[in-house]
Amino acid sequence: MPNQRRAAYSMSGTGLIFIGGGFILAAISSLFPSQGLSLLGLVITAVGIVLFFMEWSAFTPSERRFSAYGAGLYIIALIASVLVGASLFTVNYTSHSLFHSGSPLAAPLQAVGDGFTGILLYLSFLLFPYAFARREEKTMLLVGFVGGFIVAVVLNPIAIGGSLYNITNISGLVRLVTDIVSLIFGVSYLVIGNNVRIRR
Repeated sequence: MPNQRRAAYSMSGTGLIFIGGGFILAAISSLFPSQGLSLLGLVITAVGIVLFFMEWSAFTPSERRFSAYGAGLYIIALIASVLVGASLFTVNYTSHSLFHSGSPLAAPLQAVGDGFTGILLYLSFLLFPYAFARREEKTMLLVGFVGGFIVAVVLNPIAIGGSLYNITNISGLVRLVTDIVSLIFGVSYLVIGNNVRIRR
């Protein structure tokens, strides 16, 4: 049993390292646009998730609970994002059909929808490895979440409002801060994953 647990935590630690690498590649591909890097990041992240869950049965109840919360919130965020997109399409389509112009409700709806899905997404990133993290590592995750919260609730709505007046500099700032947040989460996952492999 001890050998099985060591193997399980070694595998989960490797999975977290892969996911962290995916975060970092996503940030790099955003800063320096590259479809190849973006695709590689998705593949690495998918492999990391598979590795992480391979020995799910060996996790403690707390580790299972937080990981399940994180995975569940991520799925909910994806579904919410699709629903927001569909709502925006419906509102704009209806407005164009009736009034031949875009709906004034589109921007507020997008700001609220993106803010909600953003909070869920960053919260999922925080919770997923939380039970595996030490105090310093939890602090890193919390810093990433706070940064993501600011992006979702403050910067992104400002950027949406600015786009109505052709103010594009704000969008660049949002993208930069989002990339920094991705790097923070990426480094956090790398550190947590490496420490999990060593200490287990």
